[in-house]
Amino acid sequence: MKKWIALLLTAVMCFSFVACGDNNEASNNNEPQTDESNSQQEENYNSETATLTKDEMMNSAQALTREEIEKSIENAAFAKSLIGNVYTFGGTIESIEEDHAVTTFYIVDENGNYATSEFVMVANLYLTTDELITLEAEQRLSFVGKLEDVTSREETIPDWGTETIVEMVFKNVAVVTDRFEETGTLHSQNASYGENAWNIKFPNNDYLSVVHFRDDVSSYKGTEITYSYKITGDGCVDAYIVE
Repeated sequence: MKKWIALLLTAVMCFSFVACGDNNEASNNNEPQTDESNSQQEENYNSETATLTKDEMMNSAQALTREEIEKSIENAAFAKSLIGNVYTFGGTIESIEEDHAVTTFYIVDENGNYATSEFVMVANLYLTTDELITLEAEQRLSFVGKLEDVTSREETIPDWGTETIVEMVFKNVAVVTDRFEETGTLHSQNASYGENAWNIKFPNNDYLSVVHFRDDVSSYKGTEITYSYKITGDGCVDAYIVE
């Protein structure tokens, strides 16, 4: 009888050891991810969400084209496919909100100038506070930024109807410059716009552009000049001749 009891106890103990072994294996399979895998996930997350500096964006940016803008207006799927790209682009300030500026796009390419209407497509630029407080409505600037999202909203326009407005969102964005350069002939003074306002004539174009210079430039009359200027609601202002 004692022999049978001993054999039974031995069998129970062996079964217990096997059960413990199975539990340990299951426990190992359910262990938390290693530090290495967590580190890899964190690295991937940071690469997607890291804020790029202005110089880093300029090094990788491509120019936003009128073709991309026009197709984004008509095709939401195409617009979404652009998310993550870093672009340089021109824009005109429509409004300045507490944490971002609303702009329309202004593109200059081999086909001339191209601008979007605020009732068709805008860009929401989440600039720094220091940059936002220097802006003014109708000012034109050049930007660089990473496209984070593309959304749309319906807006009722008086005497027109309801329009779908496409919004491109740039949260990692910076001002590249608020100045531009052109070359043309200092044609004639335009006193109706002020003391230092001059008409500039461009090659192969009969249109005269009014430019407000900082100083007296009358000695350059009739000659071709390259000048730097800003664009605001008052037109081309704060111009000076680039020597």
